[in-house]
Amino acid sequence: MDVEAAASLISYGGRQVICDVIRDITERKKVEEALRQSEQLYRTVIEQATEYISLVDVESKRIVGSNSAFREALGYTEEELKNMTLYDIVAHDRESIDTNVRQALERGRYLVGERKHRRKDGSLVDVEVSASTILHEGREVFCVVGHDVTERVEAHRMLERRVAALAGIAASLTVDRPMETTLHALAAGIVESTAAVACSVVLIDPQTSMIRLAGSHGLPEGYTGAMQASWQAGIHGRMVRVFRSQRPSLVHDARRVLLDNPLYAPIHPLVREVRWDVVYIVPLVVRGEALGATRRYPMHRAAMPQPRGLRGGGSRWPPSICTPPIPESFSHKHRYSSPS
Repeated sequence: MDVEAAASLISYGGRQVICDVIRDITERKKVEEALRQSEQLYRTVIEQATEYISLVDVESKRIVGSNSAFREALGYTEEELKNMTLYDIVAHDRESIDTNVRQALERGRYLVGERKHRRKDGSLVDVEVSASTILHEGREVFCVVGHDVTERVEAHRMLERRVAALAGIAASLTVDRPMETTLHALAAGIVESTAAVACSVVLIDPQTSMIRLAGSHGLPEGYTGAMQASWQAGIHGRMVRVFRSQRPSLVHDARRVLLDNPLYAPIHPLVREVRWDVVYIVPLVVRGEALGATRRYPMHRAAMPQPRGLRGGGSRWPPSICTPPIPESFSHKHRYSSPS
C-alpha cells in the first residue's frame, strides 16, 4: 500500500501531542505510474518515428518540440528550433501558412498536403504534411506530422518533362522535314526526357550492317565524324548485335574501352574530355521493325536505372520505350541512303 503521511503538533487534553494523518494514495500512485509510462512510450515512439514530427504553439506559431527525424531532415538542433517559428520553416507565404493554421484549428485534424520546408542550408525539401490540435503541457499546440516526398515529387516532375519532350518529338516527326533533321530532334528529345547528357541515333542497313549516324545531340564538335570513321574501320559489332537482337546493351568504363582500341583512334582526342563513362545502346524499333539504335550517354553510372532484368546483354524493352512514333513514310531507301 502507498500512503501519504503528515505530522503536526497539536494540543490535546492539555498536552502537546503529535497528530499523524495518513492517507491511502495507492490508486493515485498507480495513475501517476501509468501516466509516466505512457509519457515514456509516447516519447519513445515519437523519437523513433521516421516521420517528421513537430509541436507548434497555436498562438505564437513557435516550435515547442520536435523529434530527431525532423531535426536531422532540416539540419537544426533542438535548441535552435525552439527559437524559430512555423514561418521560418515553411517556405510559403504567411497568408498561405495562416490559412492552413485556421483550417487545422477549425477541423481539429487537417491534411495540409504537399509543402516545402526550408533546411538550415537554405535548400528545400518536399514534405506531405498533416496537422492536429492537441494539449501539451497545458497549452493547445499543433502536432505536425510530415514525411519526405521529394523523390515522389521529382519523379512526377521528370515524368511531366518526359511527356512534354516526347510530345514535342512526336509533333516534330509529323512535320515534312529532312529525316536527318527529324532524328536530330529525336536525339534531343531523348536527352531532354531522360538522364542522358548526350544521345546519338544510328540507322543500320539490315542487309549490309552498314551503320550511319543520322542524328545526335550533346556530343562534342567533331565527335560524330570521328565515330563514323571508326565504324568505317570496322568497329560496329555491339551496335549490330543490339540492332539484330533488339536487346539493349550496357557499356561500363566506356572511355577506357574506346581509348584501349586503336580502331577508335579518330575519337581518342575527344573522348578524354567527355562527361560520361557509361553508354546505353538501345534498339530503335518502330512498329515492330528494327531501324537502328540509339546511344545514350548518362553523366554518371547510376544516373539511368537499368530496366528490370537487364544484365549485360539485357532484356527486351517494349518498342514504345525505345522511341516515339516515326512516320511510316520513311522508306528503307530513305533510312539507309548515303548521307551524300
